[in-house]
Amino acid sequence: EYSYDSTWFDITKNNIKSFIANQRWETQNEVLFFEGNQFIIDEKTKTSLQSLRLFLNEGQDVTWKFRNGFSILTYEQFIKFYDFSINYIQDCFKEEHRLTNLISSITTLEDLINFDFTENWPKNIF
Repeated sequence: EYSYDSTWFDITKNNIKSFIANQRWETQNEVLFFEGNQFIIDEKTKTSLQSLRLFLNEGQDVTWKFRNGFSILTYEQFIKFYDFSINYIQDCFKEEHRLTNLISSITTLEDLINFDFTENWPKNIF
């Protein structure tokens, strides 16, 4: 038998949520691969992607500097690159949200002990 108070239980759940949030941050900021090109989605990259997406016309090419060199992307390739990048970020947050909601729904120590911590982070390769 193990006894605990509700404060300890809530703190434990919050610590697990913090761990999940840290994993999301690490996953979101890992090296991604788009057609063999390596990149990280930092704030500068997100801003550049969004700006280009707004003003790029169909048929235009984009010169993009990846971690492993420059690449010229066709309009269609850029749209795929943009969609992959934005969806990757969103999928990271969706998974954090899913896991956090599962933790929030736990009401007993037994459920917490038996919780399935299987994560479904998005793939980092397009």
